[in-house]
Amino acid sequence: MLQNEGAGSDEYHGQEIEDPFGPLLCLATGLHVNIMFGSIKDFVNTPELGIFHLLDIPLYHGCVVDPQDATAIGAIGSKSYDDLSSAVVAPDLTPRKRKLFQKIVENKSGLTPYGLSCLRRDVRDGELCVLFHNEHFSTMFKYKGQLYLLATDEAFLDMPNHVWEKLEKVKGGNVYVSSDFKECKMDHVGSMNDATLAVSTNDDIDEQLARSLQEEEFNA
Repeated sequence: MLQNEGAGSDEYHGQEIEDPFGPLLCLATGLHVNIMFGSIKDFVNTPELGIFHLLDIPLYHGCVVDPQDATAIGAIGSKSYDDLSSAVVAPDLTPRKRKLFQKIVENKSGLTPYGLSCLRRDVRDGELCVLFHNEHFSTMFKYKGQLYLLATDEAFLDMPNHVWEKLEKVKGGNVYVSSDFKECKMDHVGSMNDATLAVSTNDDIDEQLARSLQEEEFNA
């Protein structure tokens, strides 16, 4: 049986945060949280997690194992995501478990069909929260029963109407809406591709400039 030892447990709320501002220093390099697989609130208790409790920000994830999947539940037990990442390379791991663990660890969306259904069911309408998925933190909002992720990619700088992305499928549907939740027209897709290309081009220019400066410094 999967054990729930996560951020939503009473055990965590009863703990004292010795240095509540210490984890804030991690914001410069990125926060690391470690998920469990029992529920959307299921995280390993870490100092970084204390930031969300300190600021009263709900934190969820969608990588939840279906309780009807007895094979997965038996194999995972009380292991966390980090545990599975380490176990994948263990020489004594059975091929069946290795395949299962790899499927979870290499899941690029960070969501499961059951986990997405739990998010739809358990996140309250009108709730503003944070979704941890694919090693990223996304602002999430539920509006009239639909989940939305805030569009923060640099590619959207020239598309002010693309504010939210609908979270409808595990692999994403790329359906964007405006600030008043009206669906953006498909003719903006070309603009998105142009913006993405511009970002990639700028990255290439920056890389070439950095390489040139390194060569000048080496030859000086």
